[in-house]
Amino acid sequence: MSPLWRRRLCISLAPDAVAAVLMTRGRKPAIEKKLAWASKPDPSDTQPWHGAVRALAEGLGELEAKGADATIVLSNHFVRYALLPWSDQVTGAEERQAMARISFEKLFGSAAGGWAVRLSDDAYGKPSLASAVDMSLPDAIVQACHGAGVRPFSVQPYLMSVFNQYRKQLAAANTCLVVAEPRRVGLLMAGEDGWFAVRTLPLRNELSHELAPLLRRELLLAGLPDARIYLHAPGEATAAGLPFESLDLAPLAGFSPAGDAAYSMAMSGAA
Repeated sequence: MSPLWRRRLCISLAPDAVAAVLMTRGRKPAIEKKLAWASKPDPSDTQPWHGAVRALAEGLGELEAKGADATIVLSNHFVRYALLPWSDQVTGAEERQAMARISFEKLFGSAAGGWAVRLSDDAYGKPSLASAVDMSLPDAIVQACHGAGVRPFSVQPYLMSVFNQYRKQLAAANTCLVVAEPRRVGLLMAGEDGWFAVRTLPLRNELSHELAPLLRRELLLAGLPDARIYLHAPGEATAAGLPFESLDLAPLAGFSPAGDAAYSMAMSGAA
């Protein structure tokens, strides 16, 4: 069967939950099945993602998705980010990859030596958004997919997935992209000279209570008190008291952005 006509499987992995949406391909894609199930940590787990991958392996069999191409979106709980400035002295993909790894080691220490690093595809002369995950995580995902007869097509960090989907809608300067999920928020900020800061922060309270003061503080520290805020927060209350533009996924037959928030992270990788 041509890859253009194989079924597509959109998956999200988070600390507490795994979600999957099985879709047909072709001229009019349609959703065949949606499933979401809990991810439970075990005392023997040595990485925060172990429970999610274990739940993925156990749940994929219920989907009967053999032969589908899978896109997996990773919660920002599992990902570290950095912005890699443009340099005329660094040419070629290998050199920029090495530069990104050095940046992570400076930010996070020697532990970054065991991380898998990837870069966003940005325009010439622009900073790149770099992400890093534990080196074993992509391999564990591939193994779980192969065990269910699924082809792992792409593994994407959540913040990067949302950024790539909406980048054409974002203002070029004085901008803050906010990607919220249970107990964590990711921020990507741009000033007059383009993207210059990226952060992921834990949330201790409900998003509706914590997001507005958190954003005020972070934007003030970044020198962007009047930034234009773009918010992607499926199923969550809004940032009360702050003006923002909501980035909502497009509806699809069988998927409603308002009613199917549990599947929004997975569907962010469908574009």
